[in-house]
Amino acid sequence: MLDLKFIRENPELVKTGAANKNEKCDIDLILKLDEERREIIRRVEQLKAERNKATGEIAKKKKAGQPAEDDIAAMRRLGEEISGLDNDLRETDSKLHEALIWVPNIPH
Repeated sequence: MLDLKFIRENPELVKTGAANKNEKCDIDLILKLDEERREIIRRVEQLKAERNKATGEIAKKKKAGQPAEDDIAAMRRLGEEISGLDNDLRETDSKLHEALIWVPNIPH
């Protein structure tokens, strides 16, 4: 299986190689799924950073004896969004892997 980075950097070469081998694989779909996957990962990392920051703020409020219920509820919603994005990521990874299986090696 070709490396995804190689496909990303050389899509026309891969398309030409697949055509020369008379293989039907959708390189454009692979690139689209790769972009979706990278966007989901970026968003998840951003939300996890927000959650970590909120956790610290909640701990400070509780230590100071201030109410933190609204912050805790917001953090739960954030956790649910992260969970949903993780499911989307698994689905996208599965589709991407299935598409990558059909990409032939580049002929010499």
